[in-house]
Amino acid sequence: NNNRRYRHMVDLMSPDPNPYASGLISNLGGRKEKSPTEWEIAAWEKDLADAESAFLKLLDSDEIRCFRTEAAPFLYERNHSGQEERKFDLAATKRWIAKRAYNYGWTKKRFGSDRDQMGRHSRDRPRVERIGKKYQWLALDELLSRMADNYWMEGEFGQLPKSYASPLDVGFERNIDPTILVEAANHGDVFETKNSWAFVPQIKLDEIDEAKLPTWPFRQDPASELKAMPVRHDADGADWLVLYEHQSRTEKYPGELTASHGMRMQQFRFLATVIVKSYDAKAIASHFCSKGEIDVMHWGTSDMTDAAFLFEAPWRKTWPDRKWLFDSWQLPSGIEYAQLVTRYRWESHLDAALPEGYSSHLPTAWVAQELNLKADKKISGLWREDQDEIVFQEFTGKEGGEIALLRMDAAQRLAGDHTTFLSVLISERNVWPGGNNKNAAWRRSEGVCWRSGRGIEAKIWKRDNGNGSSAKYVPKS
Repeated sequence: NNNRRYRHMVDLMSPDPNPYASGLISNLGGRKEKSPTEWEIAAWEKDLADAESAFLKLLDSDEIRCFRTEAAPFLYERNHSGQEERKFDLAATKRWIAKRAYNYGWTKKRFGSDRDQMGRHSRDRPRVERIGKKYQWLALDELLSRMADNYWMEGEFGQLPKSYASPLDVGFERNIDPTILVEAANHGDVFETKNSWAFVPQIKLDEIDEAKLPTWPFRQDPASELKAMPVRHDADGADWLVLYEHQSRTEKYPGELTASHGMRMQQFRFLATVIVKSYDAKAIASHFCSKGEIDVMHWGTSDMTDAAFLFEAPWRKTWPDRKWLFDSWQLPSGIEYAQLVTRYRWESHLDAALPEGYSSHLPTAWVAQELNLKADKKISGLWREDQDEIVFQEFTGKEGGEIALLRMDAAQRLAGDHTTFLSVLISERNVWPGGNNKNAAWRRSEGVCWRSGRGIEAKIWKRDNGNGSSAKYVPKS
């Protein structure tokens, strides 16, 4: 079983007089240092190879790949040859690009009026570019293509050089995503449509007198409903798992208040769901609870900004398709999790045809592959199975609200028998008497819930704060 598996892993790494047994340099602990004999070195290397071989037999193919790329390169001291990596001279490549632009046919005589129409100098890319600049872009693309076909690329973060694999290897060279075929407006505003079920429980701000305003954040704990939040029920009775949600409501003071933001009260929440091993769920929840802080934005969802094209997902390697991830900043060491949703963004400065940019949530590549999902090319935010049934959908709402949902029967197929869904929540209730921060009061509620053999379990906690005259309304802890 898994406990035996991990005990065996620990045994492999138990204290040993061999200084290489753990892959690290041993602490001498007061012993007199001496040079090992060739026989001792050979024996140690054999022990190390045997331990690594036994360890790898405990892993599946994804875990082995993770070990090879993320752990092995840093376990042992590297013996570099004295030869330095040869790189292209940056100044020389710039001169080549300029020369190539002239070779394409640019001349001052032919393009005498080829200048910035705005008559100004700026690092921003103009709406209409000069012909000469277009030729330079062509030359750069040709140079990068030649290099990618014939030379190795420098590895990242101390890794070894690698061969070219995808356009993302050469940085932010893309500027227009030709696969954006639908308008962002196709998401619709679901608060005024039949799909308002997706945002239940909806946040509603109470009517409250100004004198009692500082007490409002502490009248309710937003995390008290956490156990019911991860599942929503549509009008046809189908259950949907919330992969990501942001919902917010804000009330402002009438008119404009100088030297202040003018907000009176606000409540918001973020909810995100991942898959974890069933035996790890409680440990993860306890870890978050002991820290008293959750980073939903960088843990529950992944982000793809100005890189992979929208409809390269999930078939092209520009979209990462690795299922299990490790995050030593957020989770205890050795615990893995799987993200279910990705936030895609294409920023407006790259494409003049998208003045507001474009963003959408979509299933992570491994989810789309395992469920054999296909994006709907006409309706933004929908992904379907082969039978044309909608399995994944995204809606948008007021004040930047958005939600991504996965049909529960499909979610259960993903989870199987040995993993479970774990949802994390952060929520706040804020007031600003007078429309500024001087007497602000707020409650921040956080929590984790997961399904175990005993049903839905949850851990929640909160922090209450008040400034100035509102401090006296903060509940005693």
